[in-house]
Amino acid sequence: DASCVKGDCPSFITVSPGRDVGLRRPVPPVLEATDLESPAPMSPGWDTYSVHIIGIGGTGVVTVAHILGFAALFDGLHVNQLNRTGLAQKGGPVESPVVFGESVTPLSNTIPAGGCDLYLTADLFGAVNPVNLSVTCEDRTVVVASRSVIPTAEMVYGPGRSSTDPSEMETVINAHTRSEENIFLDAQAYVEELFGNHIVSNIFLLGAAYQAGTLPLEAESIEKAIALNGQAVSMNIQAFRWGRMAVADPIRLDAVLNPDPVGVEEMCAKKRGVAAAHSRKSASCFDDAMARVPVQEEE
Repeated sequence: DASCVKGDCPSFITVSPGRDVGLRRPVPPVLEATDLESPAPMSPGWDTYSVHIIGIGGTGVVTVAHILGFAALFDGLHVNQLNRTGLAQKGGPVESPVVFGESVTPLSNTIPAGGCDLYLTADLFGAVNPVNLSVTCEDRTVVVASRSVIPTAEMVYGPGRSSTDPSEMETVINAHTRSEENIFLDAQAYVEELFGNHIVSNIFLLGAAYQAGTLPLEAESIEKAIALNGQAVSMNIQAFRWGRMAVADPIRLDAVLNPDPVGVEEMCAKKRGVAAAHSRKSASCFDDAMARVPVQEEE
């Protein structure tokens, strides 16, 4: 009967949102570089330093590798790197070995068996892959990893399967590395709470690695490389700094994510301010509504 063409079908209805309507992402307090103390410098005398980055395609693994490369150049170091993306696009495994040289450019970007200094992983599934674990050494390798579990295709298509326990994968990783110095944190959960956006989780993890003293780079150089990348510069720099805070002062980070409860009067005043910012009529309607709320007097 052509009713859809006449406008009677919901598929053809146009909904125009009102003014100032949309997704409001959280905005964390701004961290200044001076809010954070620099970690203890690495021991001098190293010749090469190898970082093995593991993650998922489409989440910025290659970007992190390039940021490290440019930061090294800013610090006067040499670097050799290779992004092993293969056929992976979004959702596929990605590894990026980055090798720093103090005085000369490393001859190879390949990390030999047991030759990894920093195992920087944003994907636990990739981290426990025997091929990746082969570069680690229990006397040499320090791990900075996100314990966020990103569902695999098998997990998505088989929701009835039992969930994966990150602690089991952490046990495997610790057995191959310097477990007493390893850091595991849920980077994705942190950045979703802080910024409402998971895409900066790898930069957050990079900040944690820097503050743990596992990178032979200066924070200023890393932030300069982030700025040079030119994508969401302010948010990425803040993600890097809050990642540092997760190691330097986790209590302060948790206080930001779990603030003290807001009192009723303060909450009402805040809501009225939002209504008043919209229009006088909205503020008046808010006042009328609040006046009709029954209030029980305390004895």
